Amino acid sequence: MQVLKEKNLQSKLYKKHNSFYSFEKKNCTSNSLIINKILEKKNNNNIYDLLSIKHKVILDKAIADLLSNNHEEDTFKLTENVISEIENIDETDILKYIVHRYRYEIFPKKKNIR
Repeated sequence: MQVLKEKNLQSKLYKKHNSFYSFEKKNCTSNSLIINKILEKKNNNNIYDLLSIKHKVILDKAIADLLSNNHEEDTFKLTENVISEIENIDETDILKYIVHRYRYEIFPKKKNIR
């Protein structure tokens, strides 16, 4: 039986935000095409009406951020991994996914616990 010696490991501070930012995406879909897809799904009442009122408010905030030219840290943006995920999920789940991503990325920055 071999005993493994413990190496001197230096601990690093893990930052959740943008932790998957450097993933490569398969296709080169532009932000504007994805934003148009999100707006198209929002205008589809069959999909939009499935969201709760609270999620509709969050979706509106996410879309407002995406349409703004604001580059502050607490502004929702489409990263490469988010675009890649949107390209691969079911069309009916896109709005729920945007709500999820907004809550995951922006709520902690704005210290929103809801």
